[in-house]
Amino acid sequence: MGLKLFHITEYAQSVFLSPESQREAIHPWVVLLASGLWLALVGNWVLWRALLKLSEFASATPWGLFITLALMVVCAISLILAMLNWHFTLKPTITLLLFIAAFNTYLLLTQDSFLDSHLLQRMAQEPQNVLRDLSSWRLFFTVSILGAAPTIWLWRTSIRRVSLMPNLVQNISFILLLSAMLGGLWLGERNALTSLQESQPQLARLINPFNTLLGLLQSLKDSTQ
Repeated sequence: MGLKLFHITEYAQSVFLSPESQREAIHPWVVLLASGLWLALVGNWVLWRALLKLSEFASATPWGLFITLALMVVCAISLILAMLNWHFTLKPTITLLLFIAAFNTYLLLTQDSFLDSHLLQRMAQEPQNVLRDLSSWRLFFTVSILGAAPTIWLWRTSIRRVSLMPNLVQNISFILLLSAMLGGLWLGERNALTSLQESQPQLARLINPFNTLLGLLQSLKDSTQ
């Protein structure tokens, strides 16, 4: 009787366990890929704008190379999210990357810089001075559109819970798939990408959120040596 009552009340009313809630919830991979597309395409519009201004793109836009770069960024961001595609880590990870991309977009547009270890250290030591320097309507607008708006959608979205082993299998499968796609895209345009990298090395610092992530990793590596 107690078990039956549990199924009728607690089980049925639980947001996490209710089969009806599960059917209405969105699969985590839909949220993951949608977030990856937003971060890659919208969160990197400074990169895409800079690419279109290059002389190589001004005369005859090589859309094959442009699309390859966009797909590579989508795959790379999705790969990071796939590694953290767990019920309690997916939303916080996406939120963090959204706000990193939003702040970086503002900094790249106004100060030709991005969130790195030096700026974060300064923010920790002199938060009031940094906030005063950064405060402007452009910062509010950029962060609201690129960071806050998709974050509100994200946290209002109910994501379907996937049990441990199926989730692990799916994550590993998609990590392998995304890695293969990333490698295939690189090999397909290797010569053009290498040439672009050598002629325009400054483009690497425009890629959100990898500019911040790689910068922090490099600072951590330097501090341990």
